[in-house]
Amino acid sequence: MSSPASDVGHVAEKDELLHKDIQNHAANTTEHHVGGLVLDLAEKAGDRQDGMAPIDDIEHVMDKIKTLTVDECRTIIQKVLKEHEYDYNFASGLREKLTNLLRGPADGDTTEEWELKLKTETAVGHFYSWYPEVRSVTEPTDDKDIPCETLRAHLLGYMWAIIAQFTNSLFNSRWPAITLSSAVAQILLYPCGKALAWALPDWGFNFRGQRVYLNPGPWSYKEQMLSTIIVDVGLTSAYCFWNIQTQTVYFGDRFV
Repeated sequence: MSSPASDVGHVAEKDELLHKDIQNHAANTTEHHVGGLVLDLAEKAGDRQDGMAPIDDIEHVMDKIKTLTVDECRTIIQKVLKEHEYDYNFASGLREKLTNLLRGPADGDTTEEWELKLKTETAVGHFYSWYPEVRSVTEPTDDKDIPCETLRAHLLGYMWAIIAQFTNSLFNSRWPAITLSSAVAQILLYPCGKALAWALPDWGFNFRGQRVYLNPGPWSYKEQMLSTIIVDVGLTSAYCFWNIQTQTVYFGDRFV
């Protein structure tokens, strides 16, 4: 037979669990409610210049929208507009949209709709990226376990940078010209990366307290991006080639 004290303890524990369930249910209900309103508003406004960010981008930061306040959003947007005042990569349409949001509700918008727009645009830019081009090829979260700056990524990047530089320099003064662009190199890098992931041994060494692997696993999109950047930086012909050709052909300087 249980004592009165233990019965009281069980009742208190059940009440606490019930209170937590109610709180979790209320939080989930609020989150779903806010998410539904945001998606409805985004679909209504569209992704035109004066509309809202694409729905796919909004869904990545849906949990952040309800945590922002209007004052926080104003502060973030004002800071962003100041920092990107002379940034030519910052879309003028987005700059105008953020400026209009700071002024308050537009014609035809209720205060609730304006607040949701303000919080949504702030969350997408602050917790994801202010550049649509970046959002189209990245995720708002980063998996640090995915290999990026690996030996094979550097090897392929430098190798194709040398090939592209040699090809472009050789044919830049000939007709028809043959150009090896970064887009072509990017396509060629992928099978090379997959081949190295298959062929290289699983071997590594320690360097300054970190483990460096010759083959860290499958060829990743981070390695693909790093190799492409290396090629893109190095494939343009050096300006000195034009000087050498001009001095040789037009001025007859044989010493160059």
